[in-house]
Amino acid sequence: MHTSGATLSEPQTVAGAEWCVVLNGEGQYSLWWAGRELPVGWQAEGTSGTRERCLARVQEVWADPRPAGLRRRTAEGVSAPGECVAGIVGRLALRTPGAVAVRGDGFALSFGGLDAASNRWARYLRSLGVGRGALVGVLLGRGAELHAVTLGVWKAGAGCLPLDPEFPAGRLRALLAVSGARFLVSEVAYGPGGFEGQVRYVDDPEVPGALARQ
Repeated sequence: MHTSGATLSEPQTVAGAEWCVVLNGEGQYSLWWAGRELPVGWQAEGTSGTRERCLARVQEVWADPRPAGLRRRTAEGVSAPGECVAGIVGRLALRTPGAVAVRGDGFALSFGGLDAASNRWARYLRSLGVGRGALVGVLLGRGAELHAVTLGVWKAGAGCLPLDPEFPAGRLRALLAVSGARFLVSEVAYGPGGFEGQVRYVDDPEVPGALARQ
């Protein structure tokens, strides 16, 4: 478990050991060996005994596992700090456009290249009607296009449904149906068939031309 004070891993089970419930400053609970010095940032909650008793106590009092700071921000309607992925990529594309953003099997995509490619995909998807509230299935191999399309979906304001090409076609169709996705970006070899929404294949000769015009 990660906290601002320390990282506390669940102790290994030892037969006959006595445990205690511990609590950190963010209102998160864990178990620790009774009688041992507590890690920095943790204090005894007051319950000790068998592992089962301590676990039962944690389940009783720890209804919301989110850190207290996150619970407070959520209650106040304040989003958690930090930039979105698109914002980070855009900023780094301006600062270090040639730096490698994603490296994979046989490809390396710079921040500048990723930002530009994802912008083209975002504009293209918007031209198809993709926008806020939409869900786009992304069924691609683990190449450079996967990252550009995924980021482009987010920039278009839509949600991304990542799909594994190794899934059986029936499972892919079921996931698309259950999710309610009406758009799918895929490769010709991976298309599950039977999808009633709009499909665009990255290896369709017409798609690169459409992207270049964006």
